[in-house]
Amino acid sequence: MTNHVDLTELDKVADGDKEFMQETLTLLVDEIPENLKNISTYVADNDIVSLKKIVHKMKSSFMLIGMKELWPIIQMIEKSSSNEDILNQVPAFVKICTESVEELKSMRDVI
Repeated sequence: MTNHVDLTELDKVADGDKEFMQETLTLLVDEIPENLKNISTYVADNDIVSLKKIVHKMKSSFMLIGMKELWPIIQMIEKSSSNEDILNQVPAFVKICTESVEELKSMRDVI
């Protein structure tokens, strides 16, 4: 399994509160798949504005769980004016997010 998640920042924010960490990870495990469904709809509808908004919304959560490998993809989606370039980033974004959900589930269960 590829490691996409680093809980160092979440651990700092939680200040040792394991329940807070578990709740945060549970929230993300629920939220990420919902957001990916919305992204799929936005791509199908070629709704780049909504796609950019949801990716931006997800960014703070990804910062909290150290998903640094998404930064360049997020930057491209947020800043590019080329719809084609933006849409080309979506498969990698979705793949990493999907893999991270399984990783978060495993981490949540051992906290």
